[in-house]
This record gives sequence, C-alpha cells and structure tokens, in this order.
Amino acid sequence: MNSPKKTLERGEELQKKIYDAVMDNSEDIIAAVRNMKSSMDNTGEETDEQFIGAVIKVVISTAAAAAVEAGVEAAIKRG
Repeated sequence: MNSPKKTLERGEELQKKIYDAVMDNSEDIIAAVRNMKSSMDNTGEETDEQFIGAVIKVVISTAAAAAVEAGVEAAIKRG
C-alpha cells in the first residue's frame, strides 16, 4: 500500500503534467477558441454562456488527454 506522502507526490506530479500540457498547447487552445468564436459570431445563435462553456470544454479535454497520458506513463513505469 502506498503511503499518503507518496500518493500526494504522485498527485502533484500529475497536476504538473496536466498544467504543462495545457500550457504547451495554449496556442492551439487559443486558435480553437478563436475559431469557435468566429463560427458562433457568424451564426449568431450561440450565447456568451454557451461560448464560455465551449472554451471550458476545450481546456478540460486538453487536460484530460494529459491526465490519460500521464496515467499510461505511470502504469508502464509500475509494470
């Protein structure tokens, strides 16, 4: 069984990997957001709340992908 300290260290490592992935992809995230905003402006159908929700989804999906990648790396290390 893992100690609480080891679990905390792994959590901090995962948090850093997620943060780094979001920051490393920030230009792509910004481009995706701009494209969404442009598309929404052209249709005129989406509200600001829907746009904000879409932006959050882009950031969360980037973070989720990083979390999965970090989890796979950790599983490989553990064997």
